[in-house]
Amino acid sequence: MRRSLVFLAAPLLVLFFISSAFAPTDPIPHMINYQGMLTNDEGTPLNGLYDLTFRIYDVPSGGTALWTENYNDEEVLDGLFNVILEIPASVFNGPDRYMGITVWPDAELTPRTRLTSVGYAYVAETAVTSGTDGDWTTSDNDIYSAVSGNVGIGTTSPDYKLEISSNLDVFRAGTENAWIEFFAGGNSRLGFGDGDGFEAGFISGNENGSGENVLAIAGCDDAGNCPSFTYFHEDGNVGIGTFSPSEKLEVNGNIELSGVIKGRVPGIEYSNASGLGTQTSLSTSWLTLKSVSVTHPGDGYVICIGTGHVDWDQTNYTGNILAGWTTSSSGTPVSYNRTSLSVADGTTYIPMTAIHTFIVSGSGTTTFYFRARIDASGTMDFFEGSVAAMYFPTKY
Repeated sequence: MRRSLVFLAAPLLVLFFISSAFAPTDPIPHMINYQGMLTNDEGTPLNGLYDLTFRIYDVPSGGTALWTENYNDEEVLDGLFNVILEIPASVFNGPDRYMGITVWPDAELTPRTRLTSVGYAYVAETAVTSGTDGDWTTSDNDIYSAVSGNVGIGTTSPDYKLEISSNLDVFRAGTENAWIEFFAGGNSRLGFGDGDGFEAGFISGNENGSGENVLAIAGCDDAGNCPSFTYFHEDGNVGIGTFSPSEKLEVNGNIELSGVIKGRVPGIEYSNASGLGTQTSLSTSWLTLKSVSVTHPGDGYVICIGTGHVDWDQTNYTGNILAGWTTSSSGTPVSYNRTSLSVADGTTYIPMTAIHTFIVSGSGTTTFYFRARIDASGTMDFFEGSVAAMYFPTKY
């Protein structure tokens, strides 16, 4: 028996319009409500259960079906049938689509029905267009905008070309070589990769346990462990391995250095005498034998050492010899050594050394004077050997 199809209603879809201001929260249902009427050759409506096959083509005749679905024992009452067709969105990726229907065991009914634009409502799910205002343009895999305004995500009033509201839980942009992450709870960071998909390190700003701002720089291994941290504290201190450094540089752990060390490290200034050195005839007034200047980069200590020997002749002098250090070219030494000889002798050379530690403050240059005198009338000669001054910072 030959059957015919009377087309009753166009395929129906719920149509969503996507614009820059609205997008559906649920996927578009991939279903079409399709109705028709089956009759025999005389035009009499059919009744009963029939097996129906629906196919969609991209040509009006012939060709290969893009989609096929079978409905067995579909009820036809007074010629009318109603089916819901589940069609994937990929079927509607071309300009021309035709519906073919087969009532078993007959051949496919002709002509095929051309599907109009309502069937293409599926394409709204993939947002081929971005709305009706024309701000965005799609080109192959790219989407761009030539407007001069700003783009906001999570905010309706963006102040920058791209502004992401802080109420977003997590945002990440970039590649395996470099990226930016924002977290709602803080600890946002700029990350760096090694080019092989591994995290090599990152820069992160956050607060420590005391609510103070700290900028952290970390180095990471291929497993994502980041054991190496350097912290830059809000008060200008730098901590390596410590979150709240109390000094300009505080290191938690061992330090290994190579090369030249400069800055607040021990330094030595010295002045040597040649041969027997300079001979000075002492008197009861303090005389400067030698001086030495020390440049100190900060608070610390300077240890001064002065050496020489006295030419002792008891026939000319039987008193004491005093020698010490001061920071004044005309002042009395802060402390001094005393040398005397109780046994009469002709000419005797006696070595004499004076050492004193000074406290220096701040950066600058300080001159120290090695001075000597005798404490009674007579004649006595002092031959200077050498002087040295060593600077040590208060802390390393």
